[in-house]
Amino acid sequence: MIQIVLDAPSTANDDELETAFKNVRVAIQEVMDVSDADKADAFVRIVGAQTDPLKAMRAKTFAREMFGELLDPRLFAYDLELLDDATQKTEEIIIAEGVPREKYTVRDRARRSILRTLNHTLKMEIDETPFKTADEAANCAALKTWLTTNWTQVSNKCDELKVAPDRVRPTVIVQPWDARW
Repeated sequence: MIQIVLDAPSTANDDELETAFKNVRVAIQEVMDVSDADKADAFVRIVGAQTDPLKAMRAKTFAREMFGELLDPRLFAYDLELLDDATQKTEEIIIAEGVPREKYTVRDRARRSILRTLNHTLKMEIDETPFKTADEAANCAALKTWLTTNWTQVSNKCDELKVAPDRVRPTVIVQPWDARW
Protein backbone atom coordinates (compact mmCIF):
# COMPACT_ATOMS: atom_id res chain seq x y z
CA MET A 1 0.00 0.00 0.00
CA ILE A 2 2.81 2.39 0.83
CA GLN A 3 4.50 1.68 -2.49
CA ILE A 4 1.31 2.66 -4.36
CA VAL A 5 1.44 6.10 -2.75
CA LEU A 6 5.20 6.36 -3.30
CA ASP A 7 4.66 5.60 -6.99
CA ALA A 8 2.40 8.65 -7.38
CA PRO A 9 3.70 11.01 -10.05
CA SER A 10 6.24 13.59 -8.92
CA THR A 11 3.67 16.23 -9.85
CA ALA A 12 1.10 14.81 -7.40
CA ASN A 13 -0.55 17.35 -5.13
CA ASP A 14 0.87 17.30 -1.57
CA ASP A 15 -2.63 17.40 -0.07
CA GLU A 16 -3.65 14.33 -2.08
CA LEU A 17 -0.51 12.49 -1.01
CA GLU A 18 -1.11 13.43 2.62
CA THR A 19 -4.66 12.08 2.40
CA ALA A 20 -3.42 8.87 0.84
CA PHE A 21 -0.76 8.42 3.53
CA LYS A 22 -3.38 9.04 6.24
CA ASN A 23 -5.51 6.30 4.74
CA VAL A 24 -2.54 3.92 4.72
CA ARG A 25 -1.74 4.93 8.29
CA VAL A 26 -5.27 4.10 9.41
CA ALA A 27 -5.00 0.71 7.71
CA ILE A 28 -1.67 0.07 9.42
CA GLN A 29 -3.00 1.09 12.83
CA GLU A 30 -6.56 -0.15 12.78
CA VAL A 31 -6.72 -3.04 10.32
CA MET A 32 -3.41 -4.88 10.27
CA ASP A 33 -2.95 -7.55 12.90
CA VAL A 34 0.83 -7.29 12.79
CA SER A 35 3.26 -6.53 15.61
CA ASP A 36 4.74 -3.05 15.89
CA ALA A 37 8.21 -4.53 15.41
CA ASP A 38 7.14 -6.12 12.12
CA LYS A 39 5.58 -2.84 10.99
CA ALA A 40 8.77 -0.94 11.79
CA ASP A 41 10.84 -3.61 9.99
CA ALA A 42 8.60 -3.12 6.94
CA PHE A 43 9.16 0.65 7.01
CA VAL A 44 12.92 0.17 7.16
CA ARG A 45 12.75 -2.26 4.20
CA ILE A 46 10.55 0.12 2.21
CA VAL A 47 12.87 3.08 2.81
CA GLY A 48 15.91 0.97 1.95
CA ALA A 49 14.34 -0.25 -1.29
CA GLN A 50 13.81 3.23 -2.72
CA THR A 51 16.29 4.24 -5.43
CA ASP A 52 14.48 7.36 -6.57
CA PRO A 53 15.33 10.36 -4.31
CA LEU A 54 11.74 11.68 -4.28
CA LYS A 55 10.33 8.28 -3.32
CA ALA A 56 13.03 7.82 -0.67
CA MET A 57 12.20 11.24 0.80
CA ARG A 58 8.46 10.43 0.85
CA ALA A 59 9.12 7.02 2.44
CA LYS A 60 11.37 8.52 5.14
CA THR A 61 8.85 11.25 5.88
CA PHE A 62 6.07 8.71 6.32
CA ALA A 63 8.30 6.46 8.45
CA ARG A 64 9.22 9.42 10.69
CA GLU A 65 5.53 10.25 11.08
CA MET A 66 4.90 6.68 12.29
CA PHE A 67 7.54 6.97 15.03
CA GLY A 68 5.02 8.15 17.67
CA GLU A 69 2.91 5.08 16.99
CA LEU A 70 5.65 2.46 16.71
CA LEU A 71 8.34 3.99 18.96
CA ASP A 72 11.08 2.34 16.94
CA PRO A 73 14.31 4.38 17.10
CA ARG A 74 15.19 3.40 13.52
CA LEU A 75 12.26 5.53 12.34
CA PHE A 76 13.35 8.44 14.53
CA ALA A 77 16.87 8.14 13.09
CA TYR A 78 15.67 9.37 9.68
CA ASP A 79 15.55 12.85 11.25
CA LEU A 80 19.31 12.74 11.96
CA GLU A 81 20.31 13.11 8.32
CA LEU A 82 18.09 16.18 7.99
CA LEU A 83 20.24 17.99 10.57
CA ASP A 84 22.87 18.39 7.82
CA ASP A 85 20.48 19.83 5.19
CA ALA A 86 20.88 23.61 4.90
CA THR A 87 18.34 23.89 2.08
CA GLN A 88 16.23 27.05 2.40
CA LYS A 89 12.47 26.64 2.10
CA THR A 90 9.49 28.94 2.40
CA GLU A 91 6.36 28.00 4.33
CA GLU A 92 3.53 27.23 1.92
CA ILE A 93 0.76 28.26 4.30
CA ILE A 94 -0.15 31.93 4.59
CA ILE A 95 -0.69 32.66 8.29
CA ALA A 96 -2.64 35.88 7.76
CA GLU A 97 -3.06 38.45 5.06
CA GLY A 98 -0.08 40.77 4.94
CA VAL A 99 2.12 38.41 7.00
CA PRO A 100 5.06 37.16 4.96
CA ARG A 101 5.57 33.43 4.67
CA GLU A 102 8.17 32.03 7.07
CA LYS A 103 11.54 31.09 5.62
CA TYR A 104 13.37 28.21 7.24
CA THR A 105 16.02 25.61 6.60
CA VAL A 106 15.37 21.90 6.55
CA ARG A 107 17.93 21.36 9.31
CA ASP A 108 16.35 23.92 11.65
CA ARG A 109 12.91 22.40 11.12
CA ALA A 110 14.43 18.96 11.86
CA ARG A 111 16.10 20.30 15.00
CA ARG A 112 12.79 21.64 16.27
CA SER A 113 11.03 18.37 15.42
CA ILE A 114 13.67 16.26 17.17
CA LEU A 115 13.57 18.39 20.32
CA ARG A 116 9.76 18.24 20.35
CA THR A 117 9.90 14.45 19.94
CA LEU A 118 12.43 14.08 22.75
CA ASN A 119 10.34 16.26 25.07
CA HIS A 120 6.78 15.32 24.22
CA THR A 121 6.82 11.87 22.65
CA LEU A 122 9.70 10.36 24.62
CA LYS A 123 9.21 12.54 27.70
CA MET A 124 12.96 13.03 28.08
CA GLU A 125 14.13 16.06 30.01
CA ILE A 126 17.26 17.37 28.35
CA ASP A 127 19.10 20.68 28.53
CA GLU A 128 18.26 22.34 25.20
CA THR A 129 20.58 25.32 25.74
CA PRO A 130 23.39 23.98 23.50
CA PHE A 131 20.89 23.55 20.65
CA LYS A 132 19.37 27.04 20.83
CA THR A 133 22.22 29.46 20.16
CA ALA A 134 22.47 32.06 17.39
CA ASP A 135 24.42 29.65 15.13
CA GLU A 136 21.96 27.32 13.41
CA ALA A 137 24.63 25.03 11.94
CA ALA A 138 26.30 24.65 15.35
CA ASN A 139 22.92 23.96 16.99
CA CYS A 140 22.19 21.16 14.56
CA ALA A 141 25.70 19.71 14.80
CA ALA A 142 25.52 19.76 18.60
CA LEU A 143 22.13 18.04 18.58
CA LYS A 144 23.38 15.39 16.17
CA THR A 145 26.40 14.76 18.41
CA TRP A 146 24.18 14.58 21.50
CA LEU A 147 21.84 12.11 19.81
CA THR A 148 24.70 9.94 18.60
CA THR A 149 26.23 9.91 22.08
CA ASN A 150 22.89 9.26 23.81
CA TRP A 151 21.31 6.93 21.26
CA THR A 152 21.21 4.04 23.75
CA GLN A 153 19.28 6.24 26.18
CA VAL A 154 16.83 7.20 23.41
CA SER A 155 16.40 3.54 22.43
CA ASN A 156 15.87 2.50 26.04
CA LYS A 157 13.25 5.21 26.48
CA CYS A 158 11.43 3.91 23.39
CA ASP A 159 11.43 0.39 24.85
CA GLU A 160 10.21 1.70 28.21
CA LEU A 161 7.34 3.64 26.68
CA LYS A 162 6.24 0.74 24.46
CA VAL A 163 5.42 -1.38 27.49
CA ALA A 164 4.05 1.39 29.70
CA PRO A 165 0.58 0.40 30.93
CA ASP A 166 -0.69 3.99 30.54
CA ARG A 167 0.60 4.41 27.00
CA VAL A 168 -1.75 6.32 24.74
CA ARG A 169 -1.22 5.78 21.05
CA PRO A 170 -1.67 8.76 18.76
CA THR A 171 -4.97 8.78 16.91
CA VAL A 172 -5.32 9.39 13.22
CA ILE A 173 -8.24 11.17 11.68
CA VAL A 174 -9.88 8.70 9.36
CA GLN A 175 -10.34 9.99 5.84
CA PRO A 176 -12.00 8.07 3.05
CA TRP A 177 -9.72 6.82 0.31
CA ASP A 178 -9.98 8.94 -2.82
CA ALA A 179 -8.99 6.68 -5.69
CA ARG A 180 -9.62 9.33 -8.36
CA TRP A 181 -6.06 10.60 -8.41
